[in-house]
Amino acid sequence: MLLLNNGTSVSPAVSARNLGIIFHSHLTFEDQLSSVSRACFYHIRDLRGIRSVINFNRPTAKTIGTSFVHSRLDFCNSL
Repeated sequence: MLLLNNGTSVSPAVSARNLGIIFHSHLTFEDQLSSVSRACFYHIRDLRGIRSVINFNRPTAKTIGTSFVHSRLDFCNSL
């Protein structure tokens, strides 16, 4: 707990987002991994929902799904 000059107290957060990466107070990546897996699942589920409407063939759907997932996995990879 941090006490400011005006008497207000500020407590630290368990996790915080900076540049799209979620940092945990114990420096674990559990929150970040959970967020990335949710985002990947969201994109794959959306692709599955429109596949029959647009008549994707399997290789095209696989390429689009892979590009969605890789873009989420490689974001801030050097961090």
